[in-house]
Amino acid sequence: MSGVYSGLGTHQWGAGRVENEGELTFIKVATTQEVQLVVFKFVAPYYARPETEAFDPTLITYRGQTGSWHNGMLAFTVPIETMVEHTLSESDFTWPVRTFPAEKDGVTGTVNAHLFSFAWFTNEELAYDLDVDSDNSGQIATTPSPMDTEDAMEEDAPGKILIANHGDLDGDEILDYQDGFDLDGQLPDDDIASNIFARLRLTLQSTEVPIEETSVRFTYAASPPSEATFTNLVTNKLRLWRKNGNESRQVSDYIPPDVFIPATDLGFSTTVTQQHFFIEALPIDGAATTTNISFTLSHKGTEFTNELDSVSVTVLKVDFIDASGNPTDELKISKWPGAFSGGGASPTFTSAFIETDPDRFQVRVTGLANGESSLTSFLLSDHEGSSPWDDADTEITLYESSSGSGVYTSKTMVLVSNDIDDDETHQGTDGHLSGAVDDSVDDRTHIARLNSKVEARFTLGSTECKTVATVPKPKRVFLNVKILKDGSGGNAVSESRVEQMLELARELYSQVGIELEWNGGSMTISSNPPGVDLSDGIAIIDADEPIGPKGLTSEAQAIVDHLGTPNSSDDLHLFFVEPPFRSTSTALPNQSTGTGLSLNGSVAFAVDSNYLFNAFIIDEPQIVQGGMTLGAVFTLAHELGHLLGITGHETDQWRLMYGPTDRDSTDINDTMRLDTGEQTTFYGSPHVETLP
Repeated sequence: MSGVYSGLGTHQWGAGRVENEGELTFIKVATTQEVQLVVFKFVAPYYARPETEAFDPTLITYRGQTGSWHNGMLAFTVPIETMVEHTLSESDFTWPVRTFPAEKDGVTGTVNAHLFSFAWFTNEELAYDLDVDSDNSGQIATTPSPMDTEDAMEEDAPGKILIANHGDLDGDEILDYQDGFDLDGQLPDDDIASNIFARLRLTLQSTEVPIEETSVRFTYAASPPSEATFTNLVTNKLRLWRKNGNESRQVSDYIPPDVFIPATDLGFSTTVTQQHFFIEALPIDGAATTTNISFTLSHKGTEFTNELDSVSVTVLKVDFIDASGNPTDELKISKWPGAFSGGGASPTFTSAFIETDPDRFQVRVTGLANGESSLTSFLLSDHEGSSPWDDADTEITLYESSSGSGVYTSKTMVLVSNDIDDDETHQGTDGHLSGAVDDSVDDRTHIARLNSKVEARFTLGSTECKTVATVPKPKRVFLNVKILKDGSGGNAVSESRVEQMLELARELYSQVGIELEWNGGSMTISSNPPGVDLSDGIAIIDADEPIGPKGLTSEAQAIVDHLGTPNSSDDLHLFFVEPPFRSTSTALPNQSTGTGLSLNGSVAFAVDSNYLFNAFIIDEPQIVQGGMTLGAVFTLAHELGHLLGITGHETDQWRLMYGPTDRDSTDINDTMRLDTGEQTTFYGSPHVETLP
């Protein structure tokens, strides 16, 4: 797109000129009508001056631009509209007036000279282009060209869709917009992040203008990294980086706005004419608006008066919101308070409880003004990494809060810890949908476990819009589990059965944020300790002994002495023994006392403190007590509740600490639950470890 205009003779303007060519008309030829940045070069330029004074190109201006030397020619870089007739006239230029002595015909005097001339001129387009993935197709057009459709739409709304960098994608408890560039200068956690930023491509190409004489300035609404303190939430701004969000960055990689940076410092050279930069979108507050990123150049310190090219971007915010409507990046397992009524052994399940559950959450999108009343392509998934807690992707519907607001929210949902709760169909009262079965559209219960991630995402064009929340694991309890031998030398309980009980306990205690860990792989002992014979079951409490400092039988003491940690209350032991539990009372021979017994200092018999924080458990599914057939699958979880500080029993059947022990049941009313009061008690136990 370059042209040469020559053979036009000498062109002079100014007082005392010999020849006045007046005006010169020309057309910059191109394939389309557009504005190009053109380098005008004037051959053999001259302005009147003393013979001893060198020609200074900076004293000449053309259309407001200051001149410079380029390959022996006077050069100006100016924007020119193509395919339109232009006039080159005296008024386009300024040049100095010179007063100097002169002599003619033997007469010496003073000359006031204001003369400017050139022989001919040529021009070359300085190729430049600023591009993003404006059509959100997943990539920027391969070759920058004003002919491609993406370039034609780059300044229109919405432009490139950006997702606000506001979560904690890598789970290091540092907000993503504060992460990845060593904000604190000390801890390594903020040295690198995981987010991928949108690319911004700048092309600068010319065979005539030296790149080392060119500087670049970007203009955009920015928030420098220095504002990203750990206590300061910056919103509605952008950052431009030389490195992507998943690369280790430094503050020096940030490209500030409104500052001219030498093109060579940005990686350009005579052979490298294209560079990619990366756009970080900070959290938005309220409805999103489309904003622009533009750039201009300067040549030898002379800047162009106008921005040369710009692209539009729109920031969307995808987040989870809690029961109060506040953004959150942490979700909790629900305890289902308010899900049951009636109490006792015959509760009634209330399926609409999700609307008032304190651990409920919603998915929200802010800034999507597409005119639709709902979005149905959102997927919610729980990623734990292993079955059965890696819940299937579930399609959910988001509804616009008010017409034209651009804010969309889902119905309320809850996380659950077990398959029984996850399979339940829940009815809602929000007017959108009566209910949905597991994993169907708008399912409202999603199975998860502690330390997992929950992701909500949808695709707009090729842009994946998503947010990720963690299910925190604030507390931990370690269990020492031992399986004793039965009367025939086999295991009193199979390892698989014990693992089932442990996994069920893990599910239940996730409701209160406690992760259970145990000595997997070393639960089975080779032989019972001396003095322990389980062929007829075991008696734990010596009922015939007067109430006093020791209520344990010698057999129970032997188990703790050899397999536990006597004289210490620092750890918890669970001993699986052969049924039945026997009584030593002569009045109540061989009468069962249930499926588990915990020694926590609050049992009816005063136990020697040397033997506290141990539990004895049997696996006897056919025990009948109080007219009920009782199972043992939840016994471990129930007895652990006692070891962690619960002293009594509940009267409602759905509670884990329900008095008539535990059931093997798949009924929703029998799924054991914990509440906030029990959580507070557990957190006060010395056996509950707070995780960093």
